[in-house]
Amino acid sequence: YSKTFVTKLFMAQAEFDGRYKRRDNGRTTVRMTCEQAVEIIKGMDNITLGMPKVVYLVGWQYNGHDSKYPAFFDGNYALKRPQDRTALESLRWVMSEGKKYNTAVSVHINMIDAYEDSPLWDKYVANDVISRTEYGAIRRGEWGYPISYAQEWKLGFAQERIDKLCSILPIQEAGTIHIDAFHSEVPQPVKREDGTWDIEMQSPISPLSWFYP
Repeated sequence: YSKTFVTKLFMAQAEFDGRYKRRDNGRTTVRMTCEQAVEIIKGMDNITLGMPKVVYLVGWQYNGHDSKYPAFFDGNYALKRPQDRTALESLRWVMSEGKKYNTAVSVHINMIDAYEDSPLWDKYVANDVISRTEYGAIRRGEWGYPISYAQEWKLGFAQERIDKLCSILPIQEAGTIHIDAFHSEVPQPVKREDGTWDIEMQSPISPLSWFYP
Protein backbone atom coordinates (compact mmCIF):
# COMPACT_ATOMS: atom_id res chain seq x y z
CA TYR A 1 0.00 0.00 0.00
CA SER A 2 2.99 2.36 0.21
CA LYS A 3 2.53 3.34 -3.43
CA THR A 4 -1.25 3.04 -3.59
CA PHE A 5 -3.89 5.71 -3.02
CA VAL A 6 -6.41 4.22 -0.56
CA THR A 7 -9.75 5.83 0.28
CA LYS A 8 -13.42 5.17 1.01
CA LEU A 9 -16.61 6.31 -0.68
CA PHE A 10 -19.54 6.81 1.70
CA MET A 11 -22.61 5.72 -0.24
CA ALA A 12 -25.47 5.60 2.26
CA GLN A 13 -26.37 5.81 5.94
CA ALA A 14 -28.95 3.55 7.58
CA GLU A 15 -31.01 5.80 9.84
CA PHE A 16 -32.18 4.86 13.34
CA ASP A 17 -34.25 6.24 16.19
CA GLY A 18 -33.06 7.06 19.70
CA ARG A 19 -29.66 7.74 21.26
CA TYR A 20 -28.20 4.29 20.64
CA LYS A 21 -28.54 2.22 17.52
CA ARG A 22 -30.19 -1.16 18.06
CA ARG A 23 -31.92 -1.52 14.68
CA ASP A 24 -32.69 0.44 11.50
CA ASN A 25 -35.81 2.58 11.26
CA GLY A 26 -36.20 1.70 7.57
CA ARG A 27 -34.90 4.98 6.17
CA THR A 28 -31.80 5.38 4.02
CA THR A 29 -29.87 8.59 3.39
CA VAL A 30 -28.12 8.19 0.04
CA ARG A 31 -24.89 10.11 -0.50
CA MET A 32 -24.06 8.55 -3.87
CA THR A 33 -25.42 5.83 -6.13
CA CYS A 34 -23.39 3.13 -7.85
CA GLU A 35 -23.29 5.17 -11.05
CA GLN A 36 -22.10 8.26 -9.19
CA ALA A 37 -19.42 6.20 -7.43
CA VAL A 38 -17.97 5.16 -10.79
CA GLU A 39 -17.90 8.79 -11.92
CA ILE A 40 -15.96 9.72 -8.78
CA ILE A 41 -13.54 6.84 -9.33
CA LYS A 42 -13.03 8.02 -12.89
CA GLY A 43 -12.33 11.55 -11.66
CA MET A 44 -9.83 10.32 -9.06
CA ASP A 45 -8.00 8.41 -11.78
CA ASN A 46 -7.67 11.56 -13.85
CA ILE A 47 -6.40 13.57 -10.88
CA THR A 48 -3.89 10.90 -9.81
CA LEU A 49 -2.65 10.31 -13.36
CA GLY A 50 -3.44 6.62 -13.28
CA MET A 51 -1.64 5.63 -10.08
CA PRO A 52 -2.87 2.41 -8.38
CA LYS A 53 -5.86 2.98 -6.11
CA VAL A 54 -8.04 1.08 -3.64
CA VAL A 55 -11.59 2.26 -2.95
CA TYR A 56 -13.78 0.79 -0.21
CA LEU A 57 -17.55 1.26 -0.54
CA VAL A 58 -19.27 2.23 2.73
CA GLY A 59 -23.01 1.71 3.16
CA TRP A 60 -23.33 -0.66 0.22
CA GLN A 61 -25.51 -3.18 2.12
CA TYR A 62 -29.20 -3.31 3.16
CA ASN A 63 -30.19 0.22 4.31
CA GLY A 64 -26.64 1.58 4.39
CA HIS A 65 -23.73 2.01 6.77
CA ASP A 66 -24.00 -0.17 9.91
CA SER A 67 -27.16 -1.88 8.69
CA LYS A 68 -28.16 -5.38 9.84
CA TYR A 69 -24.77 -6.70 10.93
CA PRO A 70 -23.60 -9.42 11.41
CA ALA A 71 -25.25 -10.12 8.04
CA PHE A 72 -23.77 -8.57 4.91
CA PHE A 73 -25.44 -10.64 2.23
CA ASP A 74 -27.45 -8.15 0.17
CA GLY A 75 -26.95 -4.80 -1.47
CA ASN A 76 -28.62 -1.46 -0.82
CA TYR A 77 -31.50 -1.23 -3.30
CA ALA A 78 -31.44 2.57 -3.20
CA LEU A 79 -27.99 2.57 -4.83
CA LYS A 80 -28.62 0.28 -7.80
CA ARG A 81 -28.67 1.22 -11.48
CA PRO A 82 -32.13 1.28 -13.13
CA GLN A 83 -31.11 -1.36 -15.66
CA ASP A 84 -29.93 -3.87 -13.06
CA ARG A 85 -32.24 -6.39 -11.43
CA THR A 86 -30.58 -6.26 -8.01
CA ALA A 87 -28.29 -3.99 -6.03
CA LEU A 88 -25.64 -6.72 -5.97
CA GLU A 89 -25.52 -6.62 -9.77
CA SER A 90 -24.83 -2.90 -9.60
CA LEU A 91 -22.12 -3.39 -6.97
CA ARG A 92 -20.42 -6.02 -9.10
CA TRP A 93 -20.57 -3.56 -11.99
CA VAL A 94 -18.84 -0.88 -9.88
CA MET A 95 -16.11 -3.34 -8.92
CA SER A 96 -15.61 -4.30 -12.56
CA GLU A 97 -15.62 -0.71 -13.84
CA GLY A 98 -12.98 0.25 -11.29
CA LYS A 99 -10.41 -1.83 -13.14
CA LYS A 100 -10.69 0.53 -16.12
CA TYR A 101 -9.49 3.33 -13.87
CA ASN A 102 -6.60 1.58 -12.10
CA THR A 103 -8.76 1.01 -9.04
CA ALA A 104 -9.44 -2.08 -6.96
CA VAL A 105 -12.94 -1.62 -5.58
CA SER A 106 -13.94 -3.54 -2.47
CA VAL A 107 -16.27 -3.11 0.49
CA HIS A 108 -16.29 -1.84 4.06
CA ILE A 109 -17.67 -4.37 6.56
CA ASN A 110 -17.89 -4.88 10.30
CA MET A 111 -17.17 -8.12 12.17
CA ILE A 112 -18.05 -7.12 15.75
CA ASP A 113 -21.47 -5.43 15.64
CA ALA A 114 -24.84 -7.16 15.81
CA TYR A 115 -28.28 -5.56 15.46
CA GLU A 116 -31.73 -6.74 16.51
CA ASP A 117 -33.13 -6.60 12.96
CA SER A 118 -30.30 -8.63 11.42
CA PRO A 119 -31.26 -11.84 9.59
CA LEU A 120 -28.68 -13.54 11.84
CA TRP A 121 -29.86 -12.07 15.16
CA ASP A 122 -31.89 -15.03 16.45
CA LYS A 123 -29.23 -17.54 15.40
CA TYR A 124 -26.45 -15.59 17.09
CA VAL A 125 -28.40 -15.04 20.33
CA ALA A 126 -29.43 -18.71 20.51
CA ASN A 127 -25.80 -19.82 20.11
CA ASP A 128 -24.34 -17.29 22.57
CA VAL A 129 -22.37 -15.50 19.87
CA ILE A 130 -23.51 -12.11 21.20
CA SER A 131 -21.26 -11.08 24.09
CA ARG A 132 -22.77 -11.17 27.57
CA THR A 133 -22.04 -9.43 30.83
CA GLU A 134 -20.75 -11.25 33.90
CA TYR A 135 -24.40 -11.56 34.97
CA GLY A 136 -25.49 -13.24 31.74
CA ALA A 137 -27.28 -10.29 30.14
CA ILE A 138 -26.60 -9.44 26.51
CA ARG A 139 -23.92 -6.74 26.41
CA ARG A 140 -24.85 -3.47 24.74
CA GLY A 141 -22.59 -0.99 23.01
CA GLU A 142 -22.96 2.49 21.61
CA TRP A 143 -23.83 0.90 18.27
CA GLY A 144 -25.56 -2.47 18.48
CA TYR A 145 -24.27 -5.41 20.47
CA PRO A 146 -20.71 -6.80 20.36
CA ILE A 147 -20.01 -10.26 18.97
CA SER A 148 -17.77 -12.76 20.73
CA TYR A 149 -15.01 -13.40 18.19
CA ALA A 150 -14.00 -16.60 19.98
CA GLN A 151 -17.49 -18.12 19.99
CA GLU A 152 -18.17 -17.12 16.39
CA TRP A 153 -14.95 -18.76 15.17
CA LYS A 154 -15.50 -21.82 17.36
CA LEU A 155 -18.92 -22.46 15.81
CA GLY A 156 -17.74 -21.73 12.27
CA PHE A 157 -20.17 -18.83 11.89
CA ALA A 158 -17.46 -16.30 11.01
CA GLN A 159 -16.18 -18.53 8.22
CA GLU A 160 -19.74 -18.99 6.97
CA ARG A 161 -20.40 -15.30 6.58
CA ILE A 162 -16.98 -14.59 5.07
CA ASP A 163 -17.49 -17.38 2.53
CA LYS A 164 -20.97 -16.15 1.67
CA LEU A 165 -19.74 -12.59 1.13
CA CYS A 166 -17.02 -13.86 -1.19
CA SER A 167 -19.63 -15.84 -3.12
CA ILE A 168 -21.85 -12.82 -3.87
CA LEU A 169 -19.14 -10.22 -4.57
CA PRO A 170 -15.69 -10.65 -6.21
CA ILE A 171 -13.78 -9.84 -3.02
CA GLN A 172 -10.93 -12.24 -3.77
CA GLU A 173 -10.49 -10.65 -7.18
CA ALA A 174 -10.26 -7.22 -5.56
CA GLY A 175 -7.62 -8.65 -3.23
CA THR A 176 -8.53 -6.46 -0.26
CA ILE A 177 -11.31 -5.60 2.18
CA HIS A 178 -11.78 -3.04 4.96
CA ILE A 179 -12.91 -4.32 8.37
CA ASP A 180 -14.25 -1.41 10.38
CA ALA A 181 -14.12 -1.18 14.19
CA PHE A 182 -11.75 -4.14 14.42
CA HIS A 183 -11.43 -4.18 18.20
CA SER A 184 -12.41 -6.50 21.03
CA GLU A 185 -14.67 -4.17 22.98
CA VAL A 186 -17.30 -1.72 21.81
CA PRO A 187 -16.72 1.83 23.13
CA GLN A 188 -19.15 2.67 25.92
CA PRO A 189 -21.07 5.95 26.20
CA VAL A 190 -20.22 8.18 29.15
CA LYS A 191 -22.04 11.22 30.51
CA ARG A 192 -19.87 14.31 30.99
CA GLU A 193 -20.14 16.75 33.90
CA ASP A 194 -21.92 19.24 31.65
CA GLY A 195 -24.65 16.69 30.88
CA THR A 196 -23.51 15.88 27.34
CA TRP A 197 -22.77 12.37 26.13
CA ASP A 198 -19.55 11.12 24.57
CA ILE A 199 -17.57 7.93 23.97
CA GLU A 200 -14.57 7.25 26.20
CA MET A 201 -11.65 6.29 23.97
CA GLN A 202 -8.70 7.13 26.23
CA SER A 203 -8.61 4.21 28.67
CA PRO A 204 -5.38 2.16 28.54
CA ILE A 205 -5.31 -0.77 26.13
CA SER A 206 -2.24 -2.31 27.74
CA PRO A 207 -1.16 -2.76 31.38
CA LEU A 208 2.19 -1.28 30.30
CA SER A 209 0.68 1.83 28.72
CA TRP A 210 1.85 3.95 31.67
CA PHE A 211 5.43 3.22 30.60
CA TYR A 212 5.15 5.20 27.37
CA PRO A 213 4.94 8.98 27.23
